[in-house]
Amino acid sequence: MKLLENIQSVAKSRNVSITEIERSCSLGANSIYNWNHHYPSIDKVALVAKFLNVRIDSLLTTDKTFSDRIGESLTDQLTIDVIRQMDILNDAHKQRIFAYSQAQIENQARNNKD
Repeated sequence: MKLLENIQSVAKSRNVSITEIERSCSLGANSIYNWNHHYPSIDKVALVAKFLNVRIDSLLTTDKTFSDRIGESLTDQLTIDVIRQMDILNDAHKQRIFAYSQAQIENQARNNKD
């Protein structure tokens, strides 16, 4: 089962231990490791996904490149913090921030050409 491997990969990229995830999600000791042999309930996977700030389906995927993608894209703490804060906002505010970030990217590209 790829679930355990995916959780381990995301946890590693965020410098979080499996034990810390279990404790924060009120799961029993070694629960997540046992998921390699026994399928967990979806609500438990949802708790872990929320803690790690990833989608449930990304933890359940059998895509071999998932671990690499998540490790490369979300390794710095600032990126993780921005994503967590975005999750709190309503859609209208998310759209404004997205538009602002697009403008910043364009501005950065213009400045790099100079």
